[in-house]
Amino acid sequence: MAKRPMKKLELLALAKDRDALLKTLQKAGVMELKRAETEGWQQAAQAEWAENAEEEAQAAQQAVEILRALRPEKQRAWQKSRGAWRITPAQAQKMEAHGALYRRQCQEVIRLDAALAERTAERARISERCAQLRPWTRIEMPLGGLITKHTVCRVGSVMGQWTEEELLQAIWKQQPRMDALCVQTAPGPLGHTLAAVACLRREEEDLQNALAQMGFAPCPFRGKESAAGQLAKAELALREAEDEIERLKHELMQRAARPEGILFAADMLAAVAQRQRAMDKLAFSEKTVAVAGYVPADEAGRLLDRLCRRFPLAYELSDAGEDAPVLLKNNRFVRPVESITKMYALPGPKDIDPSGVMAFFYYVFFGMMLSDAGYGLVMVLGTTWALHKLTLKREMAETLRMFRYCGVSTVVWGALFGSWFGDIVQVIGRSFFSVEIGSLALWFEPMADPIRLLLFAFALGIVHLCAGLFVRAGMLIKQRRAWDAVMDTLPVLLLVLGAAPLAAGIFIPVPEGLTGAGKGMAAAGAVLLIFTSGRSGKKALAKLGGGLYGLYNTASGYLSDVLSYSRLLALGLATGSIAGVVNLMGAMPENLAVKAVVLTVVFCVGHAVNLAINLLGAYVHTNRLQFVELFSKFYEGGGRAFAPFAAPQGYTHIEEETK
Repeated sequence: MAKRPMKKLELLALAKDRDALLKTLQKAGVMELKRAETEGWQQAAQAEWAENAEEEAQAAQQAVEILRALRPEKQRAWQKSRGAWRITPAQAQKMEAHGALYRRQCQEVIRLDAALAERTAERARISERCAQLRPWTRIEMPLGGLITKHTVCRVGSVMGQWTEEELLQAIWKQQPRMDALCVQTAPGPLGHTLAAVACLRREEEDLQNALAQMGFAPCPFRGKESAAGQLAKAELALREAEDEIERLKHELMQRAARPEGILFAADMLAAVAQRQRAMDKLAFSEKTVAVAGYVPADEAGRLLDRLCRRFPLAYELSDAGEDAPVLLKNNRFVRPVESITKMYALPGPKDIDPSGVMAFFYYVFFGMMLSDAGYGLVMVLGTTWALHKLTLKREMAETLRMFRYCGVSTVVWGALFGSWFGDIVQVIGRSFFSVEIGSLALWFEPMADPIRLLLFAFALGIVHLCAGLFVRAGMLIKQRRAWDAVMDTLPVLLLVLGAAPLAAGIFIPVPEGLTGAGKGMAAAGAVLLIFTSGRSGKKALAKLGGGLYGLYNTASGYLSDVLSYSRLLALGLATGSIAGVVNLMGAMPENLAVKAVVLTVVFCVGHAVNLAINLLGAYVHTNRLQFVELFSKFYEGGGRAFAPFAAPQGYTHIEEETK
């Protein structure tokens, strides 16, 4: 339940060891690099090399995406379920020696994909040409027209539907002096008629005038061949394009069947690009190189031992100061909620890690909001299966562990409230066996006594708020401000804890002794608040005004905070109510066989939807209670996450060596 102490590490090594040193630091993955500030030294000019490395890394990533899109469905499902491809350090070293080969393979995949895209586009163009040529195949003349010594032929289309005789008569009607005329027609698209019209060359102008009056449009295809000839060539080109496409796909599929080398190349080249970018943070002299950064204190010794065994170097290990990045360290129970802390803000220099305080309340509140044991079992079983069967990155694994703990809490609260997929046990007993099953609640049913649950939610909220106050007091004491800790927390605790039994008396009977004690505590807290809240004022009137304002602000603020915990009641009731409605709908048919089928379908669909909706609601509102109610009491945030210089492992996972 703490931030890992950080150390600032400065290294001075030989310039010739620069690349090997960076590679060793990258493999260790425990040091965050910062710009080395050495007076009079130069920074590396690595922009061009870094750009080339980035281009190679992007090319490898592009090759991976191409192959992933082409993988057969079963292999794709296997890849998604198994996660990263695991290799041993010896395998990684052997594959790294073949890096040039894998680079060429990446380029070859990109070339094949580009050729495939080009041939696919060509196939589409040829296919479109074939479709446009087919209506013209009934025209026997060359589509570009024909001119001989004495005759001329024009090929095109006219608007409307025409027979050969009708078209011939229409032309003669326009140009009655024409002596010789020959017409061939065929049905065309969009209500047009395809036509080839021949006449004597000396009458060509008369023919053009007549056709223009009829909306004649020349054939869009040119050439000295007929449509049938052009179509035959186009279909041959189409078959060749399809054969080439199949060949290219086959080559890509062969590479997709064994993508290990390209997957490794993608990670290897990403690591190279990362090392090139890191050069900007180094400082150089003629024969030496300076490296600086932050390392966890408990890792510093091992890292230095590893470096000193390989390189002649000098180092200085010092306190990190307030600029140090933040790395959290917690036990298995608390670690899963670190992501919630990071979502809000990492601890600042004066903050403690709030994850330990938050974890217990987070699991309790989440389970209370979902509050159905059946849903909790689904969460526990689902997350446990995923954690054992899938290869997951650390962040995803911790998130699943968080939801598993939340599922356990949900089972507990569901059992206390008697909700197992709503009232499905009672519905099945009543509908199929004519047996009335009573309440399964180990404590009470919220629907039968909501006030009881509301008061319990308020009580949990007060404990939650008081925990925040105690943490604040501890932080002030650690800063040697014990008197501020007393004045800032004791009056608020007295006021809140004293007002609690007085407010509870509105709903339920409260013993007179407890009520009297509450009045005394609340009064004492109010008086102390007036004195302590205005202590920064210089004059008596300013102190009094500040104290009264502090009393009003504290009372109204904490009243609002406590009322916020009514969401524990609201979401818990919502989950149970919707689950009960789902079961009621499924049990509506009278026929037992029909009822069994309908209940099964409605049960699966309805409870899946209810679980999804209320799971999201519980997650959002539990986060809200931590961020707004708890963190506001002591937490400032503003820390920067520790970003170690470590090799990215997007597709391959290099297993640790076992000694």
